Amino acid sequence: MHIIGVRDFSRGTALALLFFTTIVPEGGRMIRTLLQDDVQELLPGLEGEMGEGFPSKRQLPILSVNEEVWAANGLDIALSCIERVQKSLIRAAEYFREVDSTEGNRYLLHCIEGMERFFEAITITREVLKLDFDGISIDGFPLSRVEREFSEILNAILHCQETRDISGLADKIEYELLTNICSWIKALRNLRPSQRGDA
Repeated sequence: MHIIGVRDFSRGTALALLFFTTIVPEGGRMIRTLLQDDVQELLPGLEGEMGEGFPSKRQLPILSVNEEVWAANGLDIALSCIERVQKSLIRAAEYFREVDSTEGNRYLLHCIEGMERFFEAITITREVLKLDFDGISIDGFPLSRVEREFSEILNAILHCQETRDISGLADKIEYELLTNICSWIKALRNLRPSQRGDA
């Protein structure tokens, strides 16, 4: 059993997206995310292991994943998700620059949903393919650093939204998040042929 974590939407905002994912291998399939009560019943000690990061009582979606499908298509799925997000983020930043926060937030919400799908896809693919993000280099940096910075940037964007710092929000999207996403896209494009060669 490998526990990466659990979803945490406790901050009650659209930007409190997928910070944790639970993956429980079960034969050729994986079960990702469970009801908290089920997690507590099926996986004793999880709450203690997660500490304060364990979510409050609420329903978490259940998804059963076929490992063979994700081994064959996971990188393509993740790449498709993040490329769609990239285009919408550019538009969101433009709206925030024009001080049209309503349209900017509408685009950003779509981006958040897309980033959640991406994060789910890359987490499952990483687990299935046994990818070592510390050993994968992109532009001279390990992919684990890109992953860490991704979370840090999202937290900074959340802070900008909470403080209604529209200019700062546009800067974070345009100069930091989009740069980070470009690194993900480059890494995934580099990984695809190497994984197919290993198949």
